[in-house]
Amino acid sequence: LVRCYHRFRYQVLKTVRFSRLAFYQLGADDYLWHQFNQIARGNESGLLEEWRPNRGGRTYDRKGIPLPGRVPWLSLHDASRQFQNRAIRGGWATRGLVIRRWSAMLGGEPVAPHASVFRTDSAGVASANVELSPPPGIEVLRAGDFVEAEVELLIVPMLAEDYYGPNSNLRVSLE
Repeated sequence: LVRCYHRFRYQVLKTVRFSRLAFYQLGADDYLWHQFNQIARGNESGLLEEWRPNRGGRTYDRKGIPLPGRVPWLSLHDASRQFQNRAIRGGWATRGLVIRRWSAMLGGEPVAPHASVFRTDSAGVASANVELSPPPGIEVLRAGDFVEAEVELLIVPMLAEDYYGPNSNLRVSLE
């Protein structure tokens, strides 16, 4: 079980217009062979939505998805153990992102976290990533704008047989 905590702060020094902006990515455009069948979003109250993403094509599948609550999260799960028509042996994972702390001012207004799903193609493998992104309607950052956050990246074994660690409770929950 991998848990990484990342803290970042982006401080805008001068006005900049953008066509695409990701404050944080779960997966990368050109380095992502992870294929999964479901994305979910939720918060401290539980699941808010689950859907099947479209993959491949280097375009957005969904943009400006609100992430409400004190502890919003995203999950890329129901992973496929197939890679370029070959079965993968060994560990394959479910990936998660939890927003532990968020503070942002964009366009002079406080903004809550939002996500987007970008369809990727890497080495011939069509997939998708999740990005923390600006809310809809923001296409310019102005001097004084900022985003400051702490996120938790989770990589959880997909199957109990893939887990080789000492945590018996985790093994039971995977089963």
